[in-house]
Amino acid sequence: MLVLKWWDKRDLVMISSKHDSAFTNLKIRGKIVQKPTVVVDYNVEKTSIDLSNQIFSYSNPLCRSQ
Repeated sequence: MLVLKWWDKRDLVMISSKHDSAFTNLKIRGKIVQKPTVVVDYNVEKTSIDLSNQIFSYSNPLCRSQ
């Protein structure tokens, strides 16, 4: 069980039973930055959720039922 508090731009608290405390090197704007693997995996997976939430927000369920 991993409990993580990470600060990049804001405080982030995460709990994971899948990950360990490993770090991943990322190249961002020409600089190498280390981030926890759990944060990197979350950022990769959340893009599809954000897209589905965006598409869902365009259709109002109340209009369809009237």
